[in-house]
Amino acid sequence: MKLFLDTNILMDVAQGREPFFEDSSKIVQFAHREGVQAFISWHSMATLFYILSKPWGDAKTKAYLSDVLAWADLTSTSKFHALEALAMNGKDFEDDLQSQCGLAAECDFIITRNTKDFTESEIEAITPADFLALHNSSEDSSE
Repeated sequence: MKLFLDTNILMDVAQGREPFFEDSSKIVQFAHREGVQAFISWHSMATLFYILSKPWGDAKTKAYLSDVLAWADLTSTSKFHALEALAMNGKDFEDDLQSQCGLAAECDFIITRNTKDFTESEIEAITPADFLALHNSSEDSSE
């Protein structure tokens, strides 16, 4: 299984944002499991560094990003994917870019709290809570 994690999931975990921290943290734990490949976009790295380095400083932020890269891969994208994102009619261009990054990595799901801005995505966008409920019910039925 391949999961694409939107920036907001990593921000929830980094900043302990309530009420989102628990489900986002469970997604990160799920991504650590064998057989699950997690992806983030290169521009999520830039966004996270920009936002987190202000309160944390560069060293702590780089340590967090290094930890993320220990279990998540960066998507490889191209001019083609940027042009595809520009051609999408989504509400938020950054989310269209995220969608194309997930598509480039052939992900099964985009995990985000912001599903309403992924209506143009070819990949299903699902909240952490809904993904965990779906996955737990499929685990229960396979036992």
